[in-house]
Amino acid sequence: MRNYLKLSLFALIFGLLGTTALWAQESGGYGQIKGLVTDAGSGETLIGVNVGIRNTTLGAASNIDGEYVIRRVPAGVYTLAASSIGYDNFEIEVEVVGGETLELNFSMNAVTVVGEEVIVSAQAQGQREAINEQLQSDKIVNVVSETKIQELPDFNAAAALGRLPGVSTTKSSGEDNKVVIRGLSPEFNSIEVEGVKLSATGSPSIGFTSDPYVGTGGVNNDRSVDLTSVSPYMIRMISVYKSLTPDMNANSIGGTVNMELREAPAEPHFSAMWQQGYTAKSNTYGNYRAVLSGSNRFFNEKLGVYALANIESYDRNADNLSAGYGRVSSSADVDSLTGFRKVDVDQVTFNRHIETRNRYGANLIMDYRLPKGSLKFVNMFTR
Repeated sequence: MRNYLKLSLFALIFGLLGTTALWAQESGGYGQIKGLVTDAGSGETLIGVNVGIRNTTLGAASNIDGEYVIRRVPAGVYTLAASSIGYDNFEIEVEVVGGETLELNFSMNAVTVVGEEVIVSAQAQGQREAINEQLQSDKIVNVVSETKIQELPDFNAAAALGRLPGVSTTKSSGEDNKVVIRGLSPEFNSIEVEGVKLSATGSPSIGFTSDPYVGTGGVNNDRSVDLTSVSPYMIRMISVYKSLTPDMNANSIGGTVNMELREAPAEPHFSAMWQQGYTAKSNTYGNYRAVLSGSNRFFNEKLGVYALANIESYDRNADNLSAGYGRVSSSADVDSLTGFRKVDVDQVTFNRHIETRNRYGANLIMDYRLPKGSLKFVNMFTR
């Protein structure tokens, strides 16, 4: 038993000595490389830099502290390379000594990426003002700028408003005339100019009426505003408020449309426009529009005067189809499925509605700038 213990102890000591000699022999042929990677400009450590040895599979990536370690590198001379997105590649020749650690700290320079040509176009002042108005407003508002109003072929202010989301228009002989907000009828919306509500144009008599076809107990409540007479060339900006806030008049359910009128710019301005159109239904070239405007500022740019005159004529001919019907006289002739009495079509009428809409208008807008505000005089004429 004693001999067995001696033999086991001798084998254990011999094994430990052999392992130590083998480890010393192995470590004598390998070394390691470690270091710190920083930004050459700021001096901050870089994370995720790929550091490797050329023509080998040895390498490592820098950690969150910018440190890297490449272990078990055979002794010899190598080329150490480092790369990272946004930085110039880094290379250096190093010599690894077996059993030793080579500490190599280096910095990397940020690279300037030269791309293809980029064309930057300027944003129109009116469009920029409209976007800023929407962003800065504490209400749900959509804004149409002066630039957009004039560059689109809209006949009047109602047509320009119909391009906004959630806003549609009613039509008369194909022409936009009234505004529908969120699906609510025009009489439920408020139309304002510079914050002042316009009078209703939906009916010549607002209030009690003897018309038997008015279905509100003899009261005419159509308070809608027709915008066909409002020229888009006199408007600087149109704002549509789709929700009421405590600082607004509680006289509308659908929303509020506020039109801000143009003012005279700093320098004298004059413009003239002529448009001609063709109507295939009537085979006529009689459609036309002429707009003449001018503006200037006086007394050190305190007083501004803007004047506009317009004349237009459009062919609004339309074809109408109508039918008349009469009920079958026999009370027994009732549809068993629907429960309705059958009817017979006894008259069909097809006619053409001949209409040419001629409009004349003039606008005079004067504003006087005060130290803390301005005074504005607005005069609108249309026929």
